[in-house]
Amino acid sequence: MFVYLPAGVGGSPGGTTFGLKTILGPNVHAIFAEPTHVPSVVLGMATGLNEKISVYDIGLDGLTEADGLAVGRPSRLAGHVLRTILQGIATFDDDRVLAYTAEMMDTQQMQLEPSATAGFAALRQAQPYLTQHYPMANASHIVWSTGGMLMPASEHERNYKLGKAILDRK
Repeated sequence: MFVYLPAGVGGSPGGTTFGLKTILGPNVHAIFAEPTHVPSVVLGMATGLNEKISVYDIGLDGLTEADGLAVGRPSRLAGHVLRTILQGIATFDDDRVLAYTAEMMDTQQMQLEPSATAGFAALRQAQPYLTQHYPMANASHIVWSTGGMLMPASEHERNYKLGKAILDRK
């Protein structure tokens, strides 16, 4: 089972990953998704500094439409515990999550905020690697998608229009 989770500070997707691995065992593979302008978990893990480094320390601006994930510094849990149980981390740009936001409305009638579609970006980015290295015949893929219920209608409309414009360019 492959689970694609949006990650900001890393605590919530980390707890979800830990719980899934504890209950379902080693056949659960979690992949986090972070904005390219705010990859705090990957930065903390890659440097080994974990919560002691911020994306701002290396000159990133932290600006993203996926503002629910715009956290400059990862949690302690994200770096120390997840290092041994996380399959990987994928990053995405704003165009990708805005396009998925529009696609989810068009195909599923789901109003999601851009942060909630981050898992779709991770799934797409990870597919070539996973297909090459893991047997996929019986694999399940779960995109962990939460967020958007409390957003104002005007924000949903804005995100939808931006996402449709991106899809129309392709």
